[in-house]
Amino acid sequence: MSDITLDLRIPGGLANYQDRVLESIQRLGLDDQFTVVVDRRDAHQIDDLFDLLTREGFDYQPRTTADGGYYIVAKRSAARRR
Repeated sequence: MSDITLDLRIPGGLANYQDRVLESIQRLGLDDQFTVVVDRRDAHQIDDLFDLLTREGFDYQPRTTADGGYYIVAKRSAARRR
């Protein structure tokens, strides 16, 4: 199992993030988990991430934290794991 976290809260973190997401999920195994972290104020800038995850066969759950964090936890959909 190899879980990957991509933290986009760094300055310039949202620039070309789609490429980094694709690169990261290509390294995931069937039961691995992928987490993307962004600042809650930037969450509206990653709407297309949900489309990308769906297109690549992932189920996902967006979540927030008390300290202003916003993250998306994704796993390959059950249909893709068969």
